[in-house]
Formats: sequence, structure tokens, C-alpha cells
Amino acid sequence: MDPSTTPPEKPRIKIHRCPKCVMGYVIPTSKDGRFFPYKESTLINLPMSVYIPTCTECKAAFPTPEVQEEIKRALEAEYKRHEPDVAKALERLRRRKGIN
Repeated sequence: MDPSTTPPEKPRIKIHRCPKCVMGYVIPTSKDGRFFPYKESTLINLPMSVYIPTCTECKAAFPTPEVQEEIKRALEAEYKRHEPDVAKALERLRRRKGIN
């Protein structure tokens, strides 16, 4: 199998009780549909390759500093990938609203 196409490994963290709800467990979680604000109020879907420690019950996220850095890198990469489309969309909105 090609190493560039292998899915990223799930990070190893010590699974523990959620400090917020005390009912669930905090585990590394990855799912589609996690949108984060980035530059000029653009919402970017975080790739599924980024795991965030999340409670199984209350869904509270507990990102570590390492995870926060990974999120920043992933959002920057996604933004650069879609930057031309974002710029065009923002320009159309500015023209529609009469903003220069």
C-alpha cells in the first residue's frame, strides 16, 4: 500500500472520564462536518484526518496544544487549497452588497 494514501493513525491518548459531564469518556474523534472559522469569517470543514479528544456523551471537545496546532495547520492547508474559490465568492458578495 502506498504510504501517501494510508489513513492517518488515530492518536493514542489515555481514555478518561469527561470532566464536564462525568458520564462519558474522552476519546479521539474524527468526523465530517466540523466547521471552524478561519480568515474573514470563512468556515472551513476540518478534514477527517484530524482527531480531537471529544466526550462520547456531551460531545465537549478537549483539544490539547498539539491538537490545536494540528487544527491550525489543517485549516491553513484547506484554506490554501480553496483560496481561489473563496476569493471569488467574497468578491461576488462585496459587489452584491456594494462594498468596495
